[in-house]
Amino acid sequence: MSQFRETFTRGSKKDSVLSYDDFASRIFTSGFMLCFLLPITIYLFKKWFFGMRARIPQKYRLSDVHIESKKQPCAHCGCSICKKRRKEEDLNKLKFKDHLKLSRMLQVLVLAFFWWMVIYLIAAPNWDENLNKVDMCVKKSLYESLRPYECVGINPDDNIKKFDPFELLGLSTDATKKDIQKAYRHLSLKYHPDRNPNDPEMSAHFVLITKAYRTLTNDISRMNYAKYGNPDGPGMMKIGIGLPRFLIDENNQIVILSLFFLILLIVVPSLFLWYYRTQKNFTTTGVRVETLQLIYYSINENTRYKSFPEVYSCSTELLEVPYHSSQEAELRKYVYVAGDYKRKNVSAETFRNFILLICHLNRVDDLSPQLTKALKEILKYSMVVTQCMLDVAVVKGWLLTFRSALDFRRGILHGLSGRNLSLLQVPHFTEEEVNHVTRGKNSLKQVEQYVKSEEKRGLNNMTSAQRADVEEFCKYFPDVTLEVDVYVEDEDDIYQGDLMTVEIRLTRNNVKPGHLVGPIHAPQFPYVKYEQYYFLLTFPPAMNNITKDASGNYVQTKDHKGADHKDSEKEEREGKDWENNIFLNFSTTSSREHQIVEKMQLVAEKSGINTLCVTAVNDSYFGAEVSVLKKYNVLPLNVEKVSEGLKIHPEDLKLDEDQNPITKMLGELLTAESSDEEEVEVLE
Repeated sequence: MSQFRETFTRGSKKDSVLSYDDFASRIFTSGFMLCFLLPITIYLFKKWFFGMRARIPQKYRLSDVHIESKKQPCAHCGCSICKKRRKEEDLNKLKFKDHLKLSRMLQVLVLAFFWWMVIYLIAAPNWDENLNKVDMCVKKSLYESLRPYECVGINPDDNIKKFDPFELLGLSTDATKKDIQKAYRHLSLKYHPDRNPNDPEMSAHFVLITKAYRTLTNDISRMNYAKYGNPDGPGMMKIGIGLPRFLIDENNQIVILSLFFLILLIVVPSLFLWYYRTQKNFTTTGVRVETLQLIYYSINENTRYKSFPEVYSCSTELLEVPYHSSQEAELRKYVYVAGDYKRKNVSAETFRNFILLICHLNRVDDLSPQLTKALKEILKYSMVVTQCMLDVAVVKGWLLTFRSALDFRRGILHGLSGRNLSLLQVPHFTEEEVNHVTRGKNSLKQVEQYVKSEEKRGLNNMTSAQRADVEEFCKYFPDVTLEVDVYVEDEDDIYQGDLMTVEIRLTRNNVKPGHLVGPIHAPQFPYVKYEQYYFLLTFPPAMNNITKDASGNYVQTKDHKGADHKDSEKEEREGKDWENNIFLNFSTTSSREHQIVEKMQLVAEKSGINTLCVTAVNDSYFGAEVSVLKKYNVLPLNVEKVSEGLKIHPEDLKLDEDQNPITKMLGELLTAESSDEEEVEVLE
């Protein structure tokens, strides 16, 4: 151990130039801590006293509170159900009992500890002042034991000391030259290094009193001191190291090195490994890797709505929902909701997830508090998992599967088991009102038709307040206008092979300019959800003279001119049926602005007049989708014009004729080799 210590302490006694400044280290430490403590304290106080309850992590793509912007006003649904929900949220602020939780108390204790450290570093007196109150018999031993921690406390009067020759010699400012010589003679005999051979502090003090004597006896030095406060004149500055002195103490070096070893080689790598092991289980979208693999291998182009509840019930995220054996008996009461479902070889947790999800899709509202709590936890992961389902389907180009996954997502939000029940999205609508709307003359089958109709049917048995809720829902239901423009950047025409830009402008007609759209109307969903749009670019086969052959491939057919008006209307209607079109590209946005501008790019492959179907699909409402057919003309590629544009300049041709030195050298070598081969052939 002694050899190890000598390795790091050798020559430390000779190095008296290094000046470790305790005061600077305290200032730096306290200032560095304040840089973090101030914003953290402000954030925690706003969270504790001015905010709502703790929000769900953003990766789940939903929230338990309304996310409003103070800079931009927000449009909300005006029905009584949504108003009541917002009012309950305003009243649901943090109460005193929320501060008594263990996590909250730990946060307060940690914050108070760091603030105590900052205040103690700034305001606490130096250790030497405290030690003056201790009995003289204990002072020496206590001082030696606490000397390494001398950096605690900031006292500017004791730490920031100017060079004062009168104070060093123990004289007043009006002392004579004789008094100065007498005091120096007395102090030099006391602090001379020959009398104190093993005390470096005495030697350092002797240097100071010698400098003080020379300052007061030399006229120039004394004049500089009187004028600048420094005997050496202006511009002199002493630089010290802003670290506490206990870092260079021999007795502490083993401890300091051990701490550095633990922090740099053990703690930091351990934190990195822990973070890596935690994050490697998640994808960039926030879903677990196991769930992504399950979705990737479970769905295909033939997957429809009925298969998605089972896939979602098996997702890895739902394993975090606690399961109790007592739930098994309660779940048996609701097996009838699943119809002819036969329990497969699945775990009890997966079966619980499936039954509760089916109950939610069928609006079963008599669940026990324990099952209701479990269902809320199950639905917490619904948006991130269904987002993964939608992404897999649309990337693969399976539009029918994408439609089914979209209906499943909408069904979770509104507690519906299919788009044929879309009218149940209207508040206070039951099966009786739906039957009244869908039957008889001028019947309406879908919710988008009901919203646009001037005559609102099915309101006879409702109160005036309920009718007002229906009107407010119809006003808030997505009403958008879609505009499409197809062009090539910096070009007037589109030629075959060009990279086209498809610019889409979606305008929310029921949201004022400068306003943001609020959360969706979803009373059956226990969380706050904001709408999201998918923009799909598809190619209608019938309108572009494309048909499928026997092998399933798309083949170009001849242009049929002279089609009647009925056929054109039929083609247009079929062209807007984007599920059966050829998928080209897609984009998604979660913007809440009045107008959304999205750009996508395509390659112009087919010459002539083409028709592009652009569809904006809302992920939160059944029936909230708009399709627009955009025609554009693609000119055939002009070979002569292209060749003229690619014509080589005569000067460039001359450069090809001139051979550079390397080409000449290689040519000579190749010529020499060929001549040698000819000589060998002649000899043979």
